Amino acid sequence: MRNVLEAVRRAIENAKSILGREPSARVGVLIILLIAPTNSRASLAFMLYALNNGDEKLAKAHALYGAVNAGGKLLTRLFLEAYRACCDLKNEGFRRAVAKLFFYHV
Repeated sequence: MRNVLEAVRRAIENAKSILGREPSARVGVLIILLIAPTNSRASLAFMLYALNNGDEKLAKAHALYGAVNAGGKLLTRLFLEAYRACCDLKNEGFRRAVAKLFFYHV
């Protein structure tokens, strides 16, 4: 738990240096949502949650985070596929990439 709090503290300090001011509550929530996933299933769940809430940038960030932190080559490739095609739900490639990720985890 202490490591998570330290990671959040560092992320907020980085946001302060980038923004030149205190980050808004929304930025703080986005930082926490981005570093919260502990495995690929959580990254997929948060990506779908962000899409459901209309936050395409956060969904794309979760896809990239999932690709970087994935345990194997196949999972990395699946998350990268979702990242590249993100986030138009009318795009067949994106829907296929999300379906592949879902079926990987089922």
